[in-house]
Amino acid sequence: MRLGVWIQLGVMAFVGGSLLRIAAETGVALFTMFGMIAFVLLGLRALAEVHALQSEAGLRDLERVLREVAARWPVLRLPARRPGAVRYLVHAGRSWVAVGVDTSSEASFWSLVRPGLVARTRRLEAEAARLPVGDGAALGDGAGAVTPVLVLLRRRVRAREEALGANLGVPLVNAEGLADLLARLAGPAANAQAEERGAVPQGSSIESFEALARRLEARILRPRAERVEAQG
Repeated sequence: MRLGVWIQLGVMAFVGGSLLRIAAETGVALFTMFGMIAFVLLGLRALAEVHALQSEAGLRDLERVLREVAARWPVLRLPARRPGAVRYLVHAGRSWVAVGVDTSSEASFWSLVRPGLVARTRRLEAEAARLPVGDGAALGDGAGAVTPVLVLLRRRVRAREEALGANLGVPLVNAEGLADLLARLAGPAANAQAEERGAVPQGSSIESFEALARRLEARILRPRAERVEAQG
């Protein structure tokens, strides 16, 4: 945890403990109530920090996967927004894939998680449909509808998650399964072509892809190997 969080938790624990001690010495129940509230808030703050740390770790894993993907297909990173929004846009072969993220916890009950997944999936689907790639201008080839994909960062994708995604028409995957899904969406011919030329757009397509990035206020994700060389 970050130092600031430890300080916050320490202060809350000190305040809660002091209130309980005062309650024990004075017999005033009001101090007991406030002391218990302080410890409840401490627990909620700690849980929120754990949630944030796990989400950040999940995003790093997803970013690592997409940097490896970027060696084969162009990838855009869109500005970070609310859960379920489009975070990345991948041009896999002739397919455009809009990638969103979900941070539902593994420990949460399915009955509570399912409505949130449905809502975020619908939001992702709606945002993907509004992306300006359907005219086929970007990369100079015939772009069709954008395929939305929701990546679960803190929850394993099992049979019921897969079934929900199939029913909604939006695949639900974990970060480690995203590359295989993109390969299936791209098709064998596009995979072979990507192996030959890499993710760099050819000819006038470079300008088209850069124009799309500017229009979406996005950044072109650099392949992992290229990033390491640049840092070296």
